[in-house]
Amino acid sequence: MNAVYPILRVKNLKKEYSMGLKSTFKVLQGVSFIATLGEIIILMGPSGSGKSTLINLLTGLEEPTEGSIEVKNQNIFGLHDNMRTELRRDNLGIIFQFFELHNGLTCRETLELKLLINKTDCNNESERIFRLLEEVGLQEKIDTFVDQLSRGEKQRLAIARALVSDPHIIFADEPTGALDFETATEIMALLRIIVKKKNRLLIISTHDYNILQDGDRVLVLEDGKILKDLPSISREDFLQSNGIEEYTLEV
Repeated sequence: MNAVYPILRVKNLKKEYSMGLKSTFKVLQGVSFIATLGEIIILMGPSGSGKSTLINLLTGLEEPTEGSIEVKNQNIFGLHDNMRTELRRDNLGIIFQFFELHNGLTCRETLELKLLINKTDCNNESERIFRLLEEVGLQEKIDTFVDQLSRGEKQRLAIARALVSDPHIIFADEPTGALDFETATEIMALLRIIVKKKNRLLIISTHDYNILQDGDRVLVLEDGKILKDLPSISREDFLQSNGIEEYTLEV
């Protein structure tokens, strides 16, 4: 597919939670944007701006109150459950902040488990597993248990797991949040290389201002709306532009 293909369309996305018989809490209030293959989009905003809810909706973990999310021109919430599951399984990969790995598994077994969940025969995938681990720099750790890996290595393994089904869209929730500055820089460089090489879409939710310049676009969320859609921008320029102050980090 072409790099300008709109792989993701988000239209007038709203999410409300009932707070009682007559009260609702509006988390997202009409979020709309399109995204193409080859892009790295960073979601930035203060606590309570709606970033986490937006990620949950985009990955199909929650359903919107109103609006649509189209992946490859298919509204994921207009599909039957089985078709939605297949669309998510084949097209979406998720990287978690705290890795969400099983300590009792090796790197090889971690990827094999993901393949089994995806109903893929692991017996014919040993070469692909090695190639993926090589791509993230873990080929020499293929039979190392997860609890013996460093934090940076765990995040590299989490990236490999997200890529094992060759998804078109990769979501990363605070991918550098549990890492030191040097390791975070290495992880972002790795993600950027992979996204550009494979022509994939990467959407990152983060509070880490140091990685803003690694994105192609920065969507600034506030009060459930996209306040700004910025091109790649440095930490300093982001904090100084239009009076936007540094946000308090979520705990």
